[in-house]
Amino acid sequence: MLARALVILAVSAALLTALLLRKGDGGPLVVSGIIEAEEIRVGSRVGGRVRKVLVEEGQTITTGTVLVELEPFDLLEERANAEAELAARRAELERLESGYREEEIAQA
Repeated sequence: MLARALVILAVSAALLTALLLRKGDGGPLVVSGIIEAEEIRVGSRVGGRVRKVLVEEGQTITTGTVLVELEPFDLLEERANAEAELAARRAELERLESGYREEEIAQA
């Protein structure tokens, strides 16, 4: 009787061990946690001075998140030049559309 109980106990232990070992197979290991990065380099397609920081340290972000706004000094300068050029062209157009003045005709 004791031998029979030992055999049943051994078979049960073997089946339980096999079941536990097989349970871990067949799928990806899923864990959770926090990963802290030591250093991340970020860059910009254009240069400039930072106007406003839009995220906080430690905030979770995704790819494509805007981190900062830059002062667009170069773009503002280009815009001012373009507006001055436009004003000059409009003045010339107005002069051409109004026709020649009598003084200009007399000089010719």
